[in-house]
Amino acid sequence: MNEVELPEIWLARWERDPNRTLARATLGFTAYLADPEFWAREGAHRFFEFFRARIPPHLLQNLATSTSGYWRTVSPQDFDGIAETMRQAALIGRPRHLFRMRLQNEPGAESVGFAYNEVDPARADRSAVIQLSFPEMASPGDLIAMASELLSIGPVHSLVGGIAFRWDEANEGWAFDKIYRLASRYLAVDIQKYGEMAWKTPRALPGSSWLTFIGAELARRAEIDLEALADREWEHGVMSGSFFGGVMVQAGPEPIQGDLNRLKLPAAYIEAAQALSPWFADHAPRFWGPFHTYEQSDLWFRRLVDPVPWTERKIPLD
Repeated sequence: MNEVELPEIWLARWERDPNRTLARATLGFTAYLADPEFWAREGAHRFFEFFRARIPPHLLQNLATSTSGYWRTVSPQDFDGIAETMRQAALIGRPRHLFRMRLQNEPGAESVGFAYNEVDPARADRSAVIQLSFPEMASPGDLIAMASELLSIGPVHSLVGGIAFRWDEANEGWAFDKIYRLASRYLAVDIQKYGEMAWKTPRALPGSSWLTFIGAELARRAEIDLEALADREWEHGVMSGSFFGGVMVQAGPEPIQGDLNRLKLPAAYIEAAQALSPWFADHAPRFWGPFHTYEQSDLWFRRLVDPVPWTERKIPLD
């Protein structure tokens, strides 16, 4: 099986009701955006228009915003109004601090989705965020194309992309019970709890994945030598190079799961993480479930930098 293809366990639904997925893994990226005012004024709207033109609209039927507090069903006819919502900051003259919009295939853990968190830089030194989740038929090339378009539009602190977990935020504790056990087996699958990590990303990396982009503003604040990183010589199929004013590090030819049961140790991911770890955030966000109970969020966060403490820990069976 091609490692990019998600085996049945990844597509299985851990459900509390027939229409809501508790947790899943999908291909996607999370971008931590510099200059939140630019993204609020025009950047997020421009990227949303690019995204909506390339994703079948019937896959995006559920919308929630921070102003509504609930999910509602939408149709393609509603998309112009959704796009207009993305540019309201330009109309009112300032960013809507902590405004959030999510458009996805279902209210639970999405397999296809667009999420945007807006920030007013006058009120908080944190990144705005765009997160994409790609449909099953998407390829790694689609991920790179979408990431490239985003990076061409405006400044980004960092971006991480590959295979990552998504979860039902309304049932986060139950979801992380499942994610914990799967994260014990699949070393290369990422977790981005971006609402909390965005406080750290103006000055630090949120970890690493198949794709890890380091932007110029983060490099300046974290004192990262982008030229040296772009020219670095690698041993395990990792590639790096200058990209839209920053550096993109790619851990191998395609994203993998790092299935330890199949002896798929993700050597390229480990090499990339070890090289980038001096600029990682000091701590992971605190995850729910056994991560919290056994205080293992940070252990997971550094699993690629030093795999042994994570892979050889005692896994609770209760």
